Amino acid sequence: MKQEKNISTPNPKVITILKKMIEDKKLIHDYITNGRDLSELKSKGIKFVQPI
Repeated sequence: MKQEKNISTPNPKVITILKKMIEDKKLIHDYITNGRDLSELKSKGIKFVQPI
């Protein structure tokens, strides 16, 4: 049997979501390293997961 390479084309919607996640991660990192309050980010619409 001949093996075929499975090359998938990325879904543009997934790429957009991943880019947004990376941007948000960088923004949160900058806020934390500069000693700013995360409540400012909440007011900008960034949502954080609440621990159970």
